[in-house]
Amino acid sequence: MVFSRKILLLTLLVFTFGCGKKKNVDTIDPRVLNAFELIEKGFFLESERILKQVKDEKPDDCYASWGMVFVSFHKILEVINSIISILSGFVDVGFSPRFDILSDLKEKNLSDIVSLAILPILSPTDEISKNISVIDAKKCFVNVSFPFVLGSRSLTLTKSRLGNLRGDNNLWGPTEAALFGGISNILAGMLKFILVINLDLNLSKLIDLQFRTDINSLVSFGSTPVPQDILRGVSSQQISFLTSALSFNVYDTAIFFASLAYIVEVSPEFLKLKPGSERNIDEIAEQFSRGFNFLMRFLDYIPVYSNEKTIIGYKDIGKKGLSADDDIFLNIYNEEGEQGLFVKLGNFDLKVDGILSSLVLKPLVNPDVNKKIYDFFSIFSKAIDINNPNIKEEERWVDLSIFSYVIPLIEIPSTIRFSPKNFLEGLKKNPEGLRAILPIWSDLNYDGFPEFLVEAESRQLESKFCFKKEDRNQKFVISPPYISVDSLPSTEKKRIRIVTSRVSYNTDFFCYLNHDIKRDGEGFSLYIDSSIFVRGLDMKTQRVEMSFDVFDCDSYVGQKYFICFRKSGISSYNAYAFIEKELYPIVKIFSDDELLEIFQKDLLRSYSTHVTTNVVDSCFEELRSESKSYKGVDYFKLKICDEKVYSIGSTYFSAQAQFDYDSCFHDFNNLYFLFPFYFSPDGLLSSSNPNIFLSKGELSTNALKSLSIGQSIGDHEKAIRYITENLSVVKNAQRFKIFSLFFTDPDVIRVETIGKFPLYSYIVLGCSAILPRCFYAEDSPHFPPKVISQGIPLSVNIKNDCMFPDGDWSYYYVAFRDPTFYNSIRVNVKNIGKSCVDDPDGWVEPDQYLMNKVFADLLQRTFGPILSVIARILGIITGTYQDISQGENCD
Repeated sequence: MVFSRKILLLTLLVFTFGCGKKKNVDTIDPRVLNAFELIEKGFFLESERILKQVKDEKPDDCYASWGMVFVSFHKILEVINSIISILSGFVDVGFSPRFDILSDLKEKNLSDIVSLAILPILSPTDEISKNISVIDAKKCFVNVSFPFVLGSRSLTLTKSRLGNLRGDNNLWGPTEAALFGGISNILAGMLKFILVINLDLNLSKLIDLQFRTDINSLVSFGSTPVPQDILRGVSSQQISFLTSALSFNVYDTAIFFASLAYIVEVSPEFLKLKPGSERNIDEIAEQFSRGFNFLMRFLDYIPVYSNEKTIIGYKDIGKKGLSADDDIFLNIYNEEGEQGLFVKLGNFDLKVDGILSSLVLKPLVNPDVNKKIYDFFSIFSKAIDINNPNIKEEERWVDLSIFSYVIPLIEIPSTIRFSPKNFLEGLKKNPEGLRAILPIWSDLNYDGFPEFLVEAESRQLESKFCFKKEDRNQKFVISPPYISVDSLPSTEKKRIRIVTSRVSYNTDFFCYLNHDIKRDGEGFSLYIDSSIFVRGLDMKTQRVEMSFDVFDCDSYVGQKYFICFRKSGISSYNAYAFIEKELYPIVKIFSDDELLEIFQKDLLRSYSTHVTTNVVDSCFEELRSESKSYKGVDYFKLKICDEKVYSIGSTYFSAQAQFDYDSCFHDFNNLYFLFPFYFSPDGLLSSSNPNIFLSKGELSTNALKSLSIGQSIGDHEKAIRYITENLSVVKNAQRFKIFSLFFTDPDVIRVETIGKFPLYSYIVLGCSAILPRCFYAEDSPHFPPKVISQGIPLSVNIKNDCMFPDGDWSYYYVAFRDPTFYNSIRVNVKNIGKSCVDDPDGWVEPDQYLMNKVFADLLQRTFGPILSVIARILGIITGTYQDISQGENCD
């Protein structure tokens, strides 16, 4: 291979000796030169009209072909900008599903929608591919400064030029053409493959089911419980589907993948080949092969055709051909002529071309890396050239370990070989299309919603975790208020009284959770050992009364903040607060953290000249007394009374539990351990019975409230009616949650609750861990021995395996409908390094067990670390991830 590449390079050097790496010369059609000038000015429509005239007369004109490449590239960028505009529009207005939009989608054919989205990219991509063939044959050069913009009207990411407008560093030649050819052919092949697949979903059923729910409430963006009539027809399985999709927690993915089966079940044509599209498969394969061949040429052309003036700039430092010391860069400039790719981030322009060159271009001049990437392209170009009779059978099988050549920092063992020819031939012949290689789906729990058979296996959980120092700050709680609006004699004013309870508390504790799942005869037993170490719990409670003498809301003009009343009946009135141009009921103020903060900091401050604090008389008694005669003057009074302090020092609680199951397959759970405290006249007392319980698929904050309250008081039906004063949760810290919950008995009338606060209240310290389904702590058979899928009994049980993953990432096990993927997969389990006694030698066609063994190992080595990093990044960006101290910091 190395010798043949040297012969090719020598031939190219001889062929191109004296080749015009100069400014556009007189041999170029003047019309093309005019088109280039228009392109540099951004007039692409006019230049396209001229270039098409030239191409009609001279189809093999190399320079006009370059012009058509530029025009087509511009069209692709315009489509990308349209997509950015749509996405940025969602961000600007705040995206939330609207039922009128969803209703419109019901009438659409999804395949047609996808086609409409793809064709604007596919047409110019094919045009580039067609013209690049001419350029590669003629090896011509052109000088053009190509202007482009990425972004939307409201969000411009970059405005740059490939090639300097006022200089000579704007040369396009065979190297750039080969790169265009590789990318355009592979992209066109991918888009055409999508177009031959039937993507029609039963949107009517999916929309009616999925979006009938209040997604915001399910994922804890809101605080209002979801009405039961909204959830009608939505199973807990589908709620889990939604919440898992939006949580980005890597340990939720088993149930997320399993739930996707519902989409396939209700859409029987989804993922089948479109009628008559079998003949297009050969064209797609040929385009992929051609793309990989162009990328091979791109690597060959760099030292031959590239120099410091070409768009892909190259400087041969040692004058000996490719060397790790050579310089390779991108000749890209901003509109001011400054070299570099500048991306706008807020008010700053960040120069990123150096980073891109280091990560993408620089490895290409390293001879060892260059050869590995070249071999990668060469292997795929032969393997996917399915109609070439000169390709040997062994060359049609791709060892997936070669992906280690192009994916840094990931080592892929030689355990799976893939034949693109067999896969595409099988796809053409199978009437089920891609559905034939999906996992088996079955309604194992008979709830009407099928699931893909997907399981997870990992080590047992054994870890302690605690609040970080900054998480131990005080929490402030203001309970829903008691409000009265009383008439004042001889005045149009009303006296509004707001009585509420205010609590400040801090919690300092950590948890220790350990669980193990073991086979017990035909079933499974889950053993749990949990502990909570309380290092301190301090609480201060107050009762607060605010009194306002106010006019009707319509009487205030020009004020930014005020309290007022409005008539709601013959002799009844409601209290309101005017905050920044909007009128809110007082009750709403105390249920909205943002409004409450404004109410306390800004609205009450506007009444500060009338404030009287720390009045000794009882808030509660005065509240129940009759209205008295007051003078009709501005009046505001704030009373703080009944201050109490509660405290618990260092305390330790522990509990053990055992749960027995017939099958482990559906045991996706959240494990909760909580310890409740209650208030008495003697102070804060701890319950004698800590609780350990499991909840299937309930991930929302609302569910956490009701479940925790129900466990604490032993009454789950009553729990939903409890008034939650505060829920403080540290979310998604790897697998764990720590939370404290403060709630009040709803059966006591609110004024009585406030009057004797906090005697009817509870505080719960708790922690939880996410348990993926079938969270095995030892090797176990996977899936039931037989399942019924599509009305057919299938044996899918995977036998015990002697290997176990390193680290704590979960292995996935999948019951494939066809583990051979149309006879396109061969496996070698011996190369895993953890082979078992009965494992076969060499490359064999896999059954369920062998396929899952290599598949689980592949995911462990590749997608596991990648998904973990992505989940953490998304968690940090969305604010749902907080690191939690572990190990010695907790002691």
